[in-house]
Amino acid sequence: MVTANMNILDSNPLRPRRRARFARAGGSVGLLAALLLGGCSGVVEAPRSRSRAVPRSEASFLGSPLAGYPLLLGAFEERQVQEAHRLLLTGDHEEARSLALELLSTHPGLHPALIVLAQEDYLSGNYEAAARRISPVLDELPDYASARLIDGRVQEKLGNLLQAFASYRSASQFPVAVRRASELEARALEIAGNRLRDALDRGRVEDAAAALLDLQEWAPSQEATLRAGIEVAQALGDPKTELEASRLLSALAPDERELVERRAELELEVGSPSDGLRILQDLVALHPRDEALAEKLARARFRWRLILLPEAVGRLADLPELKRGDFAALVYWLFPTVRYGHPPGGRIANDVFQHPQREEIVRVVNMGLMEVDPALHRFEPDRRLSRRTALTGFLRILRGKEPALACLGEDLAFWPVSLDQVCRAASRCRLIGEAAECLPEASLSGSTAVEMTRKALEQLGIL
Repeated sequence: MVTANMNILDSNPLRPRRRARFARAGGSVGLLAALLLGGCSGVVEAPRSRSRAVPRSEASFLGSPLAGYPLLLGAFEERQVQEAHRLLLTGDHEEARSLALELLSTHPGLHPALIVLAQEDYLSGNYEAAARRISPVLDELPDYASARLIDGRVQEKLGNLLQAFASYRSASQFPVAVRRASELEARALEIAGNRLRDALDRGRVEDAAAALLDLQEWAPSQEATLRAGIEVAQALGDPKTELEASRLLSALAPDERELVERRAELELEVGSPSDGLRILQDLVALHPRDEALAEKLARARFRWRLILLPEAVGRLADLPELKRGDFAALVYWLFPTVRYGHPPGGRIANDVFQHPQREEIVRVVNMGLMEVDPALHRFEPDRRLSRRTALTGFLRILRGKEPALACLGEDLAFWPVSLDQVCRAASRCRLIGEAAECLPEASLSGSTAVEMTRKALEQLGIL
């Protein structure tokens, strides 16, 4: 009679879990009958279980799918998830999968049910399938702890150590995740650093910046991360970010001269000029015979002087490209002979009356340092400044020095002068390196103009 009932149940494909439970019950009845028939004549061996509990070493990576789940579940669904997870851990994979699929049939996309399936995929060795199940869950719920835990384990099995490390770090409520994250940290940081440098070598700065974000999240204060931050900032042309990393790294490597010098330059450029000046003064005290270092200190002291000027003028030194009006303002404020001198004559520029740099422009024009269109009486203050115009202005200032400067030679004895004469004189007076560097039609940055000003003031004996 029992056999007939079992055949009826087996023929119903809609009741798999009841069939399994009935089979287990039938097994118990058979065992009891065998004992009753055999009496005490011998020992009857119990049938082997078809399931085997998950080893503790693996069970620790299979956290409850409810752990860290940020959404609400109904009481029934919660019990079903707990039961499916229990069945999985006790080794009844088929029953656990069936129950999870049943939940998904009535609640499509139910995250804990998907995690049960991913855990079962993992136990079955289907790591790729597990990863595909977990990915959309983490896209929706990146902080879902139990999803992060199983993702860490799956990615580790797949050899994706960076993603495994990141997921373990995000599942810190599980002790096994904390332990594995600690064990993988050194290797993960090494891989991320190698990827960053490879991206920089290939000119893929955006990929390098993305790799840097991982390093900064995982080990923000480590020396390797700070050095990587400097490299990426240099590649991006971001001196402020480079300075932030240099400040932190200088505290870890205070005796690394190249790093300290670079930090001083950045402080002068985009940070605290007083800190930059102090750093260079300390370096010169340690290396008093280093001429290059002394030159850097001289530049730093001059940049410090810009702080005393009106703020609008000080900002001109940071401009990537000067206009004619900007250059007139710099010359006016940085050369005492221009600011306090007596113009030999008066010329009219019709287009500067409402300009914010009108006073400076008028003084520079009347000192004969810059030209005005003689026919239209236009100065064009907002037109791009050429290096030829700037060098000519500087040389005219130097020409006013008495006795005459030897570096001017015979080239500037009579005006107007040729372009070659301007370039040769600018080189001899150290306004530029060599005559070939004259680049007369190129633009001029504020920092370059300030440095030329410093060298001209040195020639005048003012510095």
